[in-house]
Amino acid sequence: KALAALHELRSLVHVIDMHQLTKDPSMLGQVRTSSSPERDMTPFELVRYLDYCSEMLSLAAKLAALYAEKLVDPVVVDTVGDIERLTSNLSSKIWQKITIVQSLEQTAPPAKVTASTTDAVASAPGRLAQRRSDRDRLRRGCRNSSRGMTLG
Repeated sequence: KALAALHELRSLVHVIDMHQLTKDPSMLGQVRTSSSPERDMTPFELVRYLDYCSEMLSLAAKLAALYAEKLVDPVVVDTVGDIERLTSNLSSKIWQKITIVQSLEQTAPPAKVTASTTDAVASAPGRLAQRRSDRDRLRRGCRNSSRGMTLG
C-alpha cells in the first residue's frame, strides 16, 4: 500500500517537472514561432511560478519522508530516498532557471513603453486571476490525489 502511494507521489513530482518544459528563461522576450507555446509570463511571474514549483517538490519529498519514518521496510526506505533525490535534482534545475531569469533582469535594458505594453499591463489582472485559478485547481488536484495516500 505504501509503495503504491509513493509511486503516485513520484508521478506527481514528474507532472510538476513536465510543467517546466515551456518555462525556458532564455526565451523571455524572444520572438515565438507559430508552433511555439505561449510564454506570456513576466520575469517576476516566472520566478514566482518556479519558486512555487520548487516548494511543491519540497513538500512532495517531505511527504515521502513521512512514509520512511513510519515504515521500516527497506524497499519503502529506498523508494523514499529515490523520491528525495529526484525532487532535489529537479529543484536544482528550477533554481538554475530562477538564477538565469534574475541575471537576465539585471542585464536587460529598460523596457520601452508601447501600445502593446500598456495593453499587457491592462490585461495583467485578468491573467493573474487565471493563473490563481489554475494554481488553485492544481492544489485541489494535489489534495484529492493525496487523499488516497495514508500512512500505514
